[in-house]
Amino acid sequence: MMAEIMGFSHKEIQKIQGGTVTGVKVRIFRAKRQLAKILGVGGKNSIAEEISKGELHYE
Repeated sequence: MMAEIMGFSHKEIQKIQGGTVTGVKVRIFRAKRQLAKILGVGGKNSIAEEISKGELHYE
């Protein structure tokens, strides 16, 4: 939410939440995957495929 809606960078989120930038990226990825599952979109690998195609913005 902080990255997608509020426009925070991964480094800014890391400073707020603590941990590492890699940890922030992992949490964002997992949140997107969980949201897709809740919404019933795509299969197991669809989020990764959409990210690799640039259809989901994962920085």
